[in-house]
Order: sequence, then C-alpha cells, then structure tokens
Amino acid sequence: MLRKCLDRHSPGDRLFLIIILREIKNNMKKISFSLALMTVALIIPVFMGCGSEQPEAKPAVIAHRGYWKTDQSAQNSIASFQKAIELGCYGSEMDLYLTSDNRVVLFHDNRIKFVKNGSEVSKRIDSCSYEELAGYTLSNGESLPLLEDILEIAKAEYDKNVAGPKRKKEYVYTKPILEIKTHSTVSRDIEAAKAIHKMVTEYGLEDNVEYIAFSRNICNELIAIAPTTPVHYLGGDLTPAELKEKGFSGLDYNISVMKTHNAWFKEARELELKVNVWTVNSEEDMVYLLEQGIDFVTTDEPVMMRSIISDRYNQQSK
Repeated sequence: MLRKCLDRHSPGDRLFLIIILREIKNNMKKISFSLALMTVALIIPVFMGCGSEQPEAKPAVIAHRGYWKTDQSAQNSIASFQKAIELGCYGSEMDLYLTSDNRVVLFHDNRIKFVKNGSEVSKRIDSCSYEELAGYTLSNGESLPLLEDILEIAKAEYDKNVAGPKRKKEYVYTKPILEIKTHSTVSRDIEAAKAIHKMVTEYGLEDNVEYIAFSRNICNELIAIAPTTPVHYLGGDLTPAELKEKGFSGLDYNISVMKTHNAWFKEARELELKVNVWTVNSEEDMVYLLEQGIDFVTTDEPVMMRSIISDRYNQQSK
C-alpha cells in the first residue's frame, strides 16, 4: 500500500519522504523534533488519501468520424455529429481537407471519386474545387458536408446549453475534434491550418474544439496560432518528453503504438500530457486501456465503450 501511496506524490516529495524514513530508521534515538514534524506533515496526507482506493477519473469517449454506426448516419456526416451529441460523447472526430477554392470539407481519404461530364473521375480531394464535389453524396444521402455546417451546430449547442441562461446541469457539450489531414504540399498544410483556425475563431469556438493531425507542419502552425486550443499529435513517433518540449497538449496514438510503448502512459501522466488512443473497437482493448488510466478513447463503438466505462466505475463506487 505504501508504494501506491507514494506514487500519488511528486517525484521530489517521494524522494524526500524516502530519505526521511531512512534517517528515522537509522537514527531512532537521535531524531530531532523538527525532522519528526516534517515527517508527520508528509505522512499524514499520504495515508489520509490511501486508506482506501480513490476513484480514478473516467475516460471520455470520442466518436470516430462521428457516431455513424446507427440508422441514417454516415462517416464524417452532419448526422454522425448530431448523433454523437445525442449520445453525450465528449467529442466527435472528423477529417478535414481544404479544397482548391479554399472550402473546408469533411472527408477521410485523400482521393475522391465522382462523376464529371458523364465519366467517373478520381482526384486528390485537395485538388478539387467545391463545385466539382457538390454532386457527391454520402451513404446516408447527405451532400459532402462543410466545416461551417458543423461549427454552426456546435455554436448553437454551446450557446443554448452551456453559455445560455437555461443551461442544462447534466448536459455534455460534444466537442468537434478536428483532424486536419495532410495535404499535397507543406504550404497547403499551413494554409489549411490557418483557414480552419480562422473559421473556428470566427464562430467563437477556439476554446471548444480540439485539433489533431499527423503532419508536424500543421501541428506546429496550430501550436503557434491557437495557444488556447489543445493540439494533439497522431503520428506515434514522438515520445511524451518530445511532445512536451514541442508544446503539444497530448498524444493521440494508435493502440498498437501504445501497446508497444506501454511506459508512455505513465510518462505522459507525469508530464501532464493528455492521452487519447484510437481506434479502439474491441472489448479487450477497451478494458486494457481503462487499466492504463487514459484520458480519452476514440472508437467506432461509442455505445459499447460508454457501457464498459459505466460498468467499471459503478463497481468501483460500491
């Protein structure tokens, strides 16, 4: 139990307490009154908090490409964002590209197929104009959504249920988790980051979204221009210490990366970095991550994830 208690204190406090305990053991008859007082001051808070296990914070659920595994929904759709809101998810992740005429669209793949002049065309989506994409429909019949469609919904939800006079006490605001995809050139990466952040700021949501990206160019730009908005790195090739040094808010890595580097969970916590893991769809992986003490889980199965979290923390409270 002592080891668990010590783990809840800073490394400096732990070292200080260990030294004091060692001195007490070696000099039981010579211990000074001041040393005894310092020992008591540290030991009492330790054991007051360790008599029983303290409940850990519940991880938050992020719906991967929105909540799309349900009726009348589709990946990266307006419906999937709205259904993530209805489910009460912490966040709804979505993929963003800047078109050649500087519109921000929701789409995952870097290439898109559409019909033009009676023929099927396949192009990089960031080389298309929005006009070219206007006829593209998602599997639920929606047209290709624009980021402004999402931000309008998010703004209305926030103003009504969080900032408004009739704020709902138990309401969970669902954050747009904005993944800015890697574009065809570095310059377009930077332009996309600037355009998306400008739009977020115009809606007054810079404190109510989060940014994620694989591109370090995009991340570096966002860290510079969006100091109040969390920026998480997806690449999986930087240690927590490197992320902290570069100014990231946290890591957002694939579960295979985190299983390979299991020590990064603890290292990130010690550096006060947030930890998100994707894309977590099996019960086995969900349980494994809860045991690591993570902050967020990104999943295609938000209903299952919420159920497992609820079962775990209901048991802890008994």
